[in-house]
Amino acid sequence: MQIQYNGGKIAHVQNDIGRALIDAKLAVEVKPPAKPVPNTTWEVRQGLNPEHGPYLAAHCSTCGQNACSGGPKTSQTMKFLHCGIVENVPQYVARNYDKQYRDWQRGDESRPSSVSASQRDIERARIEWLESKRVAHVG
Repeated sequence: MQIQYNGGKIAHVQNDIGRALIDAKLAVEVKPPAKPVPNTTWEVRQGLNPEHGPYLAAHCSTCGQNACSGGPKTSQTMKFLHCGIVENVPQYVARNYDKQYRDWQRGDESRPSSVSASQRDIERARIEWLESKRVAHVG
């Protein structure tokens, strides 16, 4: 246990000796500081590129730690060590991640186009021109 003598000196002593000094009013017990309460936020984020799938991100505003991980088994295997604890992915976040990851693997989710806006305009004009020729030819 840790005690503080009346003179101000702090020392670690055996529990029975510390209790005797406290009972004799020669020292007081120094309590360890309370552990901070972790405040973690979890979210599913999209990769920066279409070929990178979604990933899990965790942030603790208490200690400032961040973590991220991605892959098919991430929701079951990711652990977040912070504030002296190990935290698992919450179930509702894991289900959301698993769904988004499966959708990404199948290509079901909307992916941003890698074609520039000007190239898209050129292609759209070409398609319209071809369709106008087809309609003229058929008619």
